Amino acid sequence: MSSDSRRFAPNVHAAHDMSRQVPRQLLKPEDIDRVALALLSLVEELANTRARQRTLEAVLARHGMHVGDEIDRLVPDAELERLHDEDRRALLERIVDSLADSPGK
Repeated sequence: MSSDSRRFAPNVHAAHDMSRQVPRQLLKPEDIDRVALALLSLVEELANTRARQRTLEAVLARHGMHVGDEIDRLVPDAELERLHDEDRRALLERIVDSLADSPGK
């Protein structure tokens, strides 16, 4: 697996833009369980994604394609960056929506 995932780190600006749309008193004490479940879901998603990436890199390596360093060096073109931004924004919206719809509101 590539050692440097910083190139594909979340777009901080997109997260900041979404945070401006969220009311300041987003959570109440009774929402903590829902937040914990959301956090666990995100951790599971991240673990599954990392496992799939590691598996893909291992399969490619078996076929003589060692891509980890190339992934680290890749500078996404405009279309790939647009797709990454879409995915980040959609994930942020799902998280914000699920927290805003919590029963404590």
